[in-house]
Order: sequence, then C-alpha cells, then structure tokens
Amino acid sequence: MVSSVYLLTKKNLQASVLEKSLSHEFVAFTLPPSLIESNLGALSGHIVLVDKASLGCDEFTRILQHISESVEDVTVALINTKKDQDMQIISDCKVIKGVFYEDDSFETLVKGIYRMMDGEYWLSRKIMSELLEQHRKIESDQFEDMIADARLDELTPRELEILKLVSTGASNTLIADKVCLSKNTVKTHLTNLYRKLDINNRTQATIWVKENLPGSSAGVG
Repeated sequence: MVSSVYLLTKKNLQASVLEKSLSHEFVAFTLPPSLIESNLGALSGHIVLVDKASLGCDEFTRILQHISESVEDVTVALINTKKDQDMQIISDCKVIKGVFYEDDSFETLVKGIYRMMDGEYWLSRKIMSELLEQHRKIESDQFEDMIADARLDELTPRELEILKLVSTGASNTLIADKVCLSKNTVKTHLTNLYRKLDINNRTQATIWVKENLPGSSAGVG
C-alpha cells in the first residue's frame, strides 16, 4: 500500500497551498482537527503531518493522544514547530517520527516525508542527541536500581534491621540495646554492611537507605 499524506490543520489559504504543493509529490489530503475522531481509521499506514502552529495546546495534546491510542501503524510528524519544541512531547508520543521547523523549506519537508515512508526518522541532530541522552539516563537509572536490588538481597534480616537503625542516627550502643546484641557484634554487622553496600560510613548508609528504602527511616525513641 502506498502511503498517503494527511495534513492535519485548520483549513485556510496557507493549508490549501501546502496541500496543493504536496499533491504534486504524494496523495495528499487536508484533515481539519474537528474531523479527526471520525477519520482515525483512515490514518492507519499513512503519514500524518500535524500542524503545531494551528492548534491550541489542549487540542494538540488531545489529537496526539487519540492517534497514539487508536491508530496502528501510523507515522506522525510535527510541522511548523518552533526550535524550542518541547522534548517531552516527542519522547512520550512514540508515533512521532519527524519534526519540521517553521523555517524549513518545502524541499526539506518532501525529503523528510520520503525518508519516513522508508521507515526512517526525520529529527534534527539536537533532538536526536537529547533523546539519546534521555535513553542513556533511563538505562543508567535502571542499572543502578538493579545493583541496589542485588545488594539488598545480600543483606540478612539482622543486617537490614541494623541498617535501618543506623539511618535514624542511633548509636552503636542504642542499636545493641534494641537488637539485643553486644556492641562488638553490632560493629561486625556494620563492617559487613559497608562491604556489601560498597559504602564507608554511617552518613553514606543513611543516604543509601533514603534512596533505596523509602519510608524506612524513623526517629529513635
């Protein structure tokens, strides 16, 4: 099936000119925002150019949500966007495969549409760099969470109990009283805790608990 190009914008002279120009290269249609819900089924397998400049913020968000949730195998590109286009929109909406700026030429638009028809993305280097950084940050956070979970699994119930008490600011003497152990045994447990968690002192232990065991710290009575 040959992909058609749907220009999702409010009907005006500028939209008519753009549709006519696109029709020289593709099968192109203008789809007003008011008709999007009744035409969602027709968009599957095609390119949808969403005119960011012609839509209000709420309308823009609603339309993207409808397309993302209701249309399979659709390629969305934003046109007439500003250089400071919100990265969160592009990151959250997986159907967006291209972004064209207000000052992009018609030739650039055509070239980008052909690329997207071939399954490629059409994004600026800046956007690609930011998306890559986001992806790396997510992977890094997930890796750190995996390490934290693995270290937590290494702790014995007694070590975990002592760790939580340390995070409240309890001294070794108070911890020994609370868990019914000698101070030397508490010190031994702390040494093992520091080794398993790869930390060096009580301050780092407190930070570790705060980051990995939220809600565990409590005042010492």
